[in-house]
Amino acid sequence: MSDAVVIVNTHASYLEEQAKVLGYEVYPIDQYTKNNLNKIVKKEYLDKFFKNISSRHKIIKLVYGSGLEDKKNTYKMLSDKTLIRGNCFNILKLTNNIANLKKILTLSGLKIPKSYARSIPKNTRCISKPINSYGGYNISFCNKPKTGYYFQEYLSGPTYSASFFINEGCFTFLGFNKLFLLKKFNNHPFIHAGAMMIDNLKNSTKIINSIEKFSSLIPLTGYNSIDFKIYNNDIFILDVNPRITSTFKIYNDIYSNMLLNLQLNPKKNYKIMPTQKKNNIHGFVYLFAKENIIFKNEIKKNLWLMDFPIENELVKKGSPLCTIFCSASSRADLIRKLKEKISMTTNHYNCYHIAI
Repeated sequence: MSDAVVIVNTHASYLEEQAKVLGYEVYPIDQYTKNNLNKIVKKEYLDKFFKNISSRHKIIKLVYGSGLEDKKNTYKMLSDKTLIRGNCFNILKLTNNIANLKKILTLSGLKIPKSYARSIPKNTRCISKPINSYGGYNISFCNKPKTGYYFQEYLSGPTYSASFFINEGCFTFLGFNKLFLLKKFNNHPFIHAGAMMIDNLKNSTKIINSIEKFSSLIPLTGYNSIDFKIYNNDIFILDVNPRITSTFKIYNDIYSNMLLNLQLNPKKNYKIMPTQKKNNIHGFVYLFAKENIIFKNEIKKNLWLMDFPIENELVKKGSPLCTIFCSASSRADLIRKLKEKISMTTNHYNCYHIAI
């Protein structure tokens, strides 16, 4: 009897494919392919879901990415029914509000932007941010107090993330990434639209050492990423993501699926080593529909497109249409390739532009 793995993520197709390569029988929960992510808030649905799996498997593992932040009522059943591979849900709850981490981040040499519960001081530009947020959804410049939201001081400049893996307490820094946003996407101006590897950050050693110290104080395990800005030479943490994120594919491919294997099967005294050339720079973008689209696959035999809808599926305005992945030997060449693939795709589908 093979082991089972339940994968929870807004987009689960890549993790599903790679877990199958490792010999697992996979049961995905996601927002766009299986369309069952929002169903799991109903106990009856999860009961039936796990009854089906437990009749076939003695061991059920769980790997999760984005999408569970606002579904706390599912945490107990998911914990009871599975072996969680990665951080426990108490860590996820703790990190949902960055203000909870201020003391530990300060001890690690990191800062957070100022935050306000109800009102914004005069002449201070802030964003309104949900406590249980993921993917940049519902973050805006709204200045009206809302239940379940708080105000965070807005810091200008590019946003970066740091990807790292902790295997049995051993910290491995994977890389820095620059994050992309959509242009003129007014409903969700901070929605995550992709990322690319980057290695020329100022004070990179200091940042890595601070993140390693922070991760030991929480403590974190498995794959994690932290979003941050460098502002007035200080490092401001915007979000701590104690889970698999969109940049996981970049590094899991570089390490030939080793990261997912270690997420599922931690090994003591195991050194993580890349199997692909690390001098290649990888990046990806999410394309979001600018209008309702009845999907027709007009781009055949491509190796750089993922997460396409099924034929004749309705993709609603503002929803993700597909993902474009590229790699190159230089940052300039990667940007050129991404823009070229974006242009090829948007010749067929009307999508929002991306600020790269």
